[in-house]
Amino acid sequence: MEEDAKENDIKKKVSPIYGALQGRLNQIYQPQQSIHEETLSNQVKHYHREIILLSESIGEDLERFRVSRVIVDGNSFYDVVEFRQQVHALIMYLYRKYYTEEPVPFGGAPQ
Repeated sequence: MEEDAKENDIKKKVSPIYGALQGRLNQIYQPQQSIHEETLSNQVKHYHREIILLSESIGEDLERFRVSRVIVDGNSFYDVVEFRQQVHALIMYLYRKYYTEEPVPFGGAPQ
């Protein structure tokens, strides 16, 4: 009983971020679209803040879902494909851990 109450409390904390991540994934540009680096960088920074909030809420290190900067010819940037993959991976991780009674996000298809 106590374990169920604890999990329900965690779900209440995670649910808003879980939903926001699904919305975020829909807003991230597709790889073939052009995007200003500053816009992508701001999206990634906001996503990284969400990872911190989630980690604190569930008491688990989720740093493995962070997006790394890529360096090509001395230029550092975020890869939009990796960003989409990491957000999708985090959503699916949260789904499997807390929301298996709900429909699979995005029909289970990779985004």
